[in-house]
Amino acid sequence: MQLDVNSSAFRFLTGLLAVTACNLLYRAIAIPPEALWNPFTLTLTPYGEEQFAVLLANEPWRLFLPWDQGGGGRIAWNPAKSLPVYFLSQYLSPQALFLVLTTIMVAALYWASYVTTRSLRFALALGLIAALSTFLNYSFVYGSLVRNYLLIAYLAFTAAAFVKYIGSEQGSHRAWLTSFYVGLFVVIMSGEWWLNLAIPLILGCAFAGVWSTKTEQPLLGRRFRLIGLSVLGAVFAYLAVRLQFTSQYTALGFENEMVFTYPSLLIAFEDMVINYMTYLFITLSGVLPSFLTFSPSYVAMGPEAILAEQNGYHAQFTNHVVFSHLTSWRFVAGMMFVGVMMLGWRWLREAWTSRRLETLVPVFLLLIIMTGFATYVPIKMRPMHLTAMLGYKTVISSTALMVLLAWLVFRSRDWPISDALRNGFVALVMGSVLIAAFTRPATHEAGLEAVGLDSAGDPIANWQYRRLLSEENRR
Repeated sequence: MQLDVNSSAFRFLTGLLAVTACNLLYRAIAIPPEALWNPFTLTLTPYGEEQFAVLLANEPWRLFLPWDQGGGGRIAWNPAKSLPVYFLSQYLSPQALFLVLTTIMVAALYWASYVTTRSLRFALALGLIAALSTFLNYSFVYGSLVRNYLLIAYLAFTAAAFVKYIGSEQGSHRAWLTSFYVGLFVVIMSGEWWLNLAIPLILGCAFAGVWSTKTEQPLLGRRFRLIGLSVLGAVFAYLAVRLQFTSQYTALGFENEMVFTYPSLLIAFEDMVINYMTYLFITLSGVLPSFLTFSPSYVAMGPEAILAEQNGYHAQFTNHVVFSHLTSWRFVAGMMFVGVMMLGWRWLREAWTSRRLETLVPVFLLLIIMTGFATYVPIKMRPMHLTAMLGYKTVISSTALMVLLAWLVFRSRDWPISDALRNGFVALVMGSVLIAAFTRPATHEAGLEAVGLDSAGDPIANWQYRRLLSEENRR
């Protein structure tokens, strides 16, 4: 049997091989050498793994209910993530498990984008952006986070089912709706991160329902309302159970203590505004070269060099100069916020004045980008957020940003511009993602060290370290 190299199946498989190979190459470089590992690098917390094993051996049914996974009241309810990863970890090394999970994420996003659009351009763009993503790099410090690569794969399947259901013919809509419900259930059982998707999905479906009425498309309106109400019902059902276990959000002095314990509404309001801008910045800056969003001099030279250049002036407060460098990203965050609001308004108007279903795509994605971290906003401002480096907290919004960028690359072919400008835009997007992949990890290290946290996963530093070890071994 001869394989047709011009067939869509061959092109799909070739693209899948390309994006997974890119992912494996980049991730293999990013994995820190074992000599640089800390106790939790790419591994589950000892307490969590021990508790999981005990429950699995004695009361496996309890793994499907909320349980204390980290000690001190860290309640988790995520069997769809924890069970597969636990079993895989029994047979794979931490490095192999990391590579498998990241490959599953990239392959799932690639598949979902191709299934929904039949565009290899869209699928390749999203696959490559995901392969070079850095928002889950904290897995090299806190290994339990690797499970979120599986969450993103679940999200990809669920999103594909949602899109196919909305646009399907009458004959196939039930199959896609069932697929969406199955995917939604799995996502819900992957932990409370799903609430950060539920909020924008409900808002988006509400807008789309009104839009469908305005454009006289009642079938679309019914489908959007059904999805929105289904997700809203799932939120109430989920919270009815989850709110029975809230100690980690009310315990005074705990990491996840919420602003509702403040005696002052003013402090609570300020914390929430700062948190919102912080998480939006973390999301948007994840695909930009780090020297555009964080102090290059602090990363390249360090706080000691910055202090030395003050030549002793007002020595007792000179540390504020370093603080200025650490918080300079807030200027960028303000500009990003304004830019996103302007872009959102434009896309909202375009959708409102159009009958085309695809005009809703950027509206939904931008809603997820802007609210896909909502559950973290009411948590008190903590010192570790000062430098805005903990990208794992924006998993949902960062995934939506990747999809939006790939969507823009896909749609750019229809823009009324010259081929040179179109190719320049694509090169700018992919070039920015590539540069970010090799500059942000070093910035993460500098920014997290400034607030007393560890970091790892710098591909350049890791390559240099391995080269030095190789040279020493040859000697």
